[in-house]
Amino acid sequence: MQAQAITTPYLTPKALALRWHITTHTLEQWRWKGHGPQFMKLGSCIRYPRAEIEKFEDDTDQITMVDVRDERFLCIRFESILREKEEMGMSP
Repeated sequence: MQAQAITTPYLTPKALALRWHITTHTLEQWRWKGHGPQFMKLGSCIRYPRAEIEKFEDDTDQITMVDVRDERFLCIRFESILREKEEMGMSP
């Protein structure tokens, strides 16, 4: 059997949480309850195939839009801002 290069992009739970403006805890609960997009578990690493994420997003019955101005999501936006500053070489 010939080894194949992995070309399908995957997202980590943290990246998906940032994409959807939810917490990683929410994704963890969805996995436990069998909700949300399909995922892969390799040891202790969870990865979401981009195709499964987009399929889940296309199913409008599954997704609820959130208001990112909601104060519950401030911590996620704050983490994102800090990360952007770090990537640009700026201290927080």
